Amino acid sequence: MIRFDNLSENCELIDVVDPDDEEKQHLKNSYGVTDEHLGYAYDYDERARMEYDEDANLMTIIYDTVMDSSDRNPELDPTAPVMFLFNRSKLIVFTSSNTHFITDRIKTIKKIQPEDEPLDVVLRAMYMLSGSYFNVIHKIDTSRQRLQKSLKKRVNKSSITQLTGLQTQLVYYLTSLRSNTSLLTDLQHSKEMRASDDQLEMIEDDVIELQQGLEMANMASDVISHVADAYKSVLDTDLNNTMKLLTIYSILLALPQLVFGFYGQTLSYRLFQADG
Repeated sequence: MIRFDNLSENCELIDVVDPDDEEKQHLKNSYGVTDEHLGYAYDYDERARMEYDEDANLMTIIYDTVMDSSDRNPELDPTAPVMFLFNRSKLIVFTSSNTHFITDRIKTIKKIQPEDEPLDVVLRAMYMLSGSYFNVIHKIDTSRQRLQKSLKKRVNKSSITQLTGLQTQLVYYLTSLRSNTSLLTDLQHSKEMRASDDQLEMIEDDVIELQQGLEMANMASDVISHVADAYKSVLDTDLNNTMKLLTIYSILLALPQLVFGFYGQTLSYRLFQADG
């Protein structure tokens, strides 16, 4: 599906969602999109980066974003790449059915100015998407506190497993935050981008936002790691004590058989001697 909208006087939005073959051909013929661009757009292993196509005069920016938790498939990664492809007047945003909420959110950015070019819109969009990391990291920390309270009452494997799941999510978020930060550093020094002072200031604001997100995520990851390790140790100790207790019970239960077996053999031996 392809939809069109004007975000500003200088920025036409081409909203592309899971295009079919006919729509892909239209993008190639009308906007200079290549097969390589389309490959990047729907490769979910792509990480945040930028690339300039001099022949087509198109800049590619891939940015990692947090998936919408309201309808996210739990089998999918909690982050996904979104691709912006643009020149001086047109902005193509490639999304899928799982990530189309991003384009809807871009259309609601209040700071978009009438004179904004595609690069301005992309920078504002990336700043907005960066803010999403704070929400999910805060939710993870809230879940950690709830699980920690539960573990204080009773140490159980289920809560520890949930803590491990939270830590796994943080690994994805940390990886994406680092990739996005690296991308923005490249943008700051890009000769092809030719960013204005205002645009460089927006990039710097986003870098600061991402660095704060990294600090939050690292802190949350460290706390979860320490809590999980501490309660795993308690659980292992309890398991060892239980095994020792079961071993003692097994020995105690076996003693009568050993005693009776011993006396039974002794009695048989004496009877054998008596018969002799």
